[in-house]
Amino acid sequence: QGGFSNGARADVARKTKEEADHLLAKLEKEGVEIDGKITS
Repeated sequence: QGGFSNGARADVARKTKEEADHLLAKLEKEGVEIDGKITS
């Protein structure tokens, strides 16, 4: 997978985690639980 340095890979992972955290926060705000049960 030559082309990606460890730094680039870490940057992609960090961005993906930030997006996931943002999405989870949005879902929680809308009353949806992460385990798939709808609480609202």
